[in-house]
Amino acid sequence: LLESLKIDADALEGTLSIAFRGDEPAQAARLANAFASAYMTTVLDQRQRRAARNAANFSEETQALERDLEGAQADLNAFREESGIVALGAQRLEAAEVELAALTARLAGARADNSEAQSLLRQARSASRGELLTIPLPEDALAGRQAQARLGAVTAQLQRLAERYGPRYPDYIETANEKAALENAIRRSVVDRADYYQRRVAALEATAAEHKTGVMALQETKQAYDILEKKVAASRDTYDLVAERTLQESLQSRIDNVDVVLLARAVPPARPMTPPLAVIVLV
Repeated sequence: LLESLKIDADALEGTLSIAFRGDEPAQAARLANAFASAYMTTVLDQRQRRAARNAANFSEETQALERDLEGAQADLNAFREESGIVALGAQRLEAAEVELAALTARLAGARADNSEAQSLLRQARSASRGELLTIPLPEDALAGRQAQARLGAVTAQLQRLAERYGPRYPDYIETANEKAALENAIRRSVVDRADYYQRRVAALEATAAEHKTGVMALQETKQAYDILEKKVAASRDTYDLVAERTLQESLQSRIDNVDVVLLARAVPPARPMTPPLAVIVLV
């Protein structure tokens, strides 16, 4: 049977030409068509078997990826619960960074105020008693400004008493004591103001350092969270891709569809395909 079957393959056109030589024309045509039908059935069966094997392999891989996805999601949920991201919300780091920026701006302003207060303190310490009256005090040094305003009047009064009665006069002594008290009040006001701004800067620096440490810890937490979240996303994407491919292979194994078609059926020849009579006589 196989010796009487002839198949010519055309690689360029992608076709198979099937011919069968037999004693009866109708039998030869039936065998050629039977072989074509069996060939198409075999190709379809091979592809279905291959798709079924691929679907089984993808199914095992899908199960492994599903376990990986569940493990990554469990790690992410455990990290969320441990770090408190769920309870405090997703905007926790952003709010902390904004608060740190505002605290840093306040610290810069406090340092500038402290620098100005320390400069005024050095000026007050090096000034003579007469120069305290002209030291430019800021508006927040209210006690010093009041004492400075009173000092001008007391100085003028003391000068008049000195000219009229002399330094041993009781009113002169009382006025001189008041003048000394006012000068001490001015210096005390400047010292208190410088001390306040210095303590304020120290407190803000400590708060800013503590807050910066908290922000850095939150940044590290967010980086770890992002890594786990990306791992979950990658596992989910891979799982979805393999699951889709598994579904495609599973459907392909059930569909009776093949890209091999029968272009023309074999028909019984009109006359025998024997050698010419001259060739037979010569043989």
